[in-house]
Amino acid sequence: MGQNGYTGIFGIALAVVLSLLATDRGESHPAHAKPVKYPFVVGFERFYTNLDTPDHLATGGLILLNELNCVACHAPPEHLKSTLTGRPGTRLDGVADRFEHLDLEMMVRNPRFVKTDTIMPSMFSGPDRDLDEIDSLKHFLSTLKEPVKKYPEGDIEAGKLLYHKIGCVSCHAPELDYRPPWVPASVEMNLTSLPSVPMNLADRYPREVLIDFLLDPTKHRPSGRMPKFDLTEKEAIDIGTYLNATPKPELPEQLQNALSKAYPFQPDPERIEKGRELFASKNCVACHSGIVEAESLSSKPLGDLTTDAKGCLSDRPPGGGVPAYGLDQLQKRSIIEALKRIQETKVETPEQEVDWILSSRNCYSCHERNGKGGPEAAREVFFTVNNPDSLPNGKWAAYPPILDKVGAKLTDRWWQKSLYHHGGSGSIRDFMALRMPIYRPEDLGKLESHLKSLDEMKAEAIEGGDAEAGAELVGFDGKNCVACHGIGDLPPPGVVSVALNETVDRLTPNYFYHFLKDPQSIHPEIPMPNLELSDKEISDIWAYLSEIEKHPLPDGLLTPDVTEIKPNKQPEVARVLLENLSQDAIAIGFPGGVNFAFDIEKSALISRWSGRFIDPGAEPVKPLGDLDTDFQEIPLNDRYKGYRIGPDTVTILGEKQIMTISQDGAEVIEIKE
Repeated sequence: MGQNGYTGIFGIALAVVLSLLATDRGESHPAHAKPVKYPFVVGFERFYTNLDTPDHLATGGLILLNELNCVACHAPPEHLKSTLTGRPGTRLDGVADRFEHLDLEMMVRNPRFVKTDTIMPSMFSGPDRDLDEIDSLKHFLSTLKEPVKKYPEGDIEAGKLLYHKIGCVSCHAPELDYRPPWVPASVEMNLTSLPSVPMNLADRYPREVLIDFLLDPTKHRPSGRMPKFDLTEKEAIDIGTYLNATPKPELPEQLQNALSKAYPFQPDPERIEKGRELFASKNCVACHSGIVEAESLSSKPLGDLTTDAKGCLSDRPPGGGVPAYGLDQLQKRSIIEALKRIQETKVETPEQEVDWILSSRNCYSCHERNGKGGPEAAREVFFTVNNPDSLPNGKWAAYPPILDKVGAKLTDRWWQKSLYHHGGSGSIRDFMALRMPIYRPEDLGKLESHLKSLDEMKAEAIEGGDAEAGAELVGFDGKNCVACHGIGDLPPPGVVSVALNETVDRLTPNYFYHFLKDPQSIHPEIPMPNLELSDKEISDIWAYLSEIEKHPLPDGLLTPDVTEIKPNKQPEVARVLLENLSQDAIAIGFPGGVNFAFDIEKSALISRWSGRFIDPGAEPVKPLGDLDTDFQEIPLNDRYKGYRIGPDTVTILGEKQIMTISQDGAEVIEIKE
């Protein structure tokens, strides 16, 4: 064979490279996580197994038909066209900046040589492959270059910290044996069991190209599988430097020298032109647009395909221009079940479409809705906070919000901000380290409108409120909202939760009413207490929040010169971390100088002290008075649901019991059915 064969020194070099690619280069680094050896489709991996019914697998098969872009060649039935829209392939502008010519050749011949989990099929792995065509395509692709920006050196350790902190490990593998600095040595770190989205090109890309990708993934991969994360350039440089800082597979020096002499690469104009023609005739244009202007070629519609595991579903590459995907048996079975039902299958209800979008976009890796999804247990340790004062809120401080009733929750303006950053960022949880990705409207389709229709709540009017009365209710001498919720730059004295100043801009009035009326009816485990507000009180608070900038700040917020809480007219409450007493306490102070601490995890009144109450601005927070060392714990024997503040008492609410606390002590009462 001549220049286009794989004999001689080049054949040896190719064999060595493939061997090095298959060699374990250390699986500790995320880029070297144990690879999967079939097309990895994230929306399919978590929720479909061999134990599932054929009907359920058929739904997974639809996801595969869409995510593998089968519909680029096989038109879906009319009733599924709005669902099976396919995913465009990677933008190939600049591909020659990403890969050396040998990598380009292997990607054309069989992409799995370079990326074992790729969803890109091979057109040349069959017995009739034409090595001359492979070589011509390589020559053409080697001309696709773009200017590459030069970036300064990055900080590997800073990149490692960011990678494990801001949400990358929700989808991708954490570094093996990495213990985040916020995880105590006593906490056992478990291995993840759910499949991680592979990224074994991260250390093959030049660092500058990888950084550019991290800054705007959809510019390079318009499918939108990886959304934008609003990284600063410095953050992208650090993460890119970390991901790129791994041992690279290299040929022995002697072989490198021999290869460069035996097989020097210089793009050939004739081969470039032939490769351009092949790019169209081999139907590469069906997935990769914008490179060659040509109509994509169509094959049989999905409804006319047989289900006999031939063609694209064959166990071995069939050749003859048929793509070879390397599907595993579960994927093939699911696609076959989907094809059997393709004429009658519909994804038409809002609930089905919402689940489709949340699955295909892997929103379930972070968010839970109707009991489905949420972070994998082994990854929970990587969800943390920027502000330790929010820690007593537990998962509500570190995890993304549960999406139950979210359709009724957000205003139209806030939907645009939170999903697409239209009109600014929709982030209101600065205490949370995790970041919400930025999507494009075409990524999420009708998600917003479907959620609104699914999550409708009974309409309740909020009108005619008294803003001044609302300001008093929000303050310490009212319902004490400022115990947990700050306003603007002024923090609360207790646990840091969502600030109040953007409430009206963010929440619909109807959701606000239902949430304040009974928080646990929307999220049973939310730490927000049920304050048993009347309709009038809810209207007053809404009126105040609607014109919050026109009124003086309510009493109780921490200011630089006032941080100690001094109970005056009625009991004061603050949810805090109390040194040596409780990691999550409700501190309760009475005007008479008697104070208590209720531990939420234990669900028990654990401590009493006399004199001054607490100073939430202090480090650490601890009782300022004299502890009663003879105090005996008083258990609630029930799951904590919230608290209620009265003129002279504070009531801790459980599901079947309540604990009424006054300065004279505490009493536990059974709730009558």
